[in-house]
Amino acid sequence: MQASPDPLPSKALGVKEEISPERGRADVDPFVPRTWEPPPPPVVVAPVVPLPPQAPPLPFRFFGRIVDSGEPASFILMRGSETIAVRVGDRIEPAYLVDKFDGTHLHLVYLPLNIRQTMFIGNSNE
Repeated sequence: MQASPDPLPSKALGVKEEISPERGRADVDPFVPRTWEPPPPPVVVAPVVPLPPQAPPLPFRFFGRIVDSGEPASFILMRGSETIAVRVGDRIEPAYLVDKFDGTHLHLVYLPLNIRQTMFIGNSNE
């Protein structure tokens, strides 16, 4: 019996001896699109900086002013259907202080945060 001729060495045929680690793996999808483009740069998310606490909008509307000779001016404010008469230095409930009047604006302080708020009330000559 004649021996069969030796097959050609695989190197002579240009076949690689080692097998790719991806070949034969069930978790590699051969149909996934591939690209030569480099991967996009990672997205850098800036940390969210919380806003400083703010006073709520003034719950009052200016309704009128009372000026008596020799007395400090009184200001009539409305909160919903409630009428409130105040003077500079008065506290409105625990949250607001009437700080000053400059002729056109009534300045209030929101006491829980010590934030100043301004209400336009018009010209004092009107």
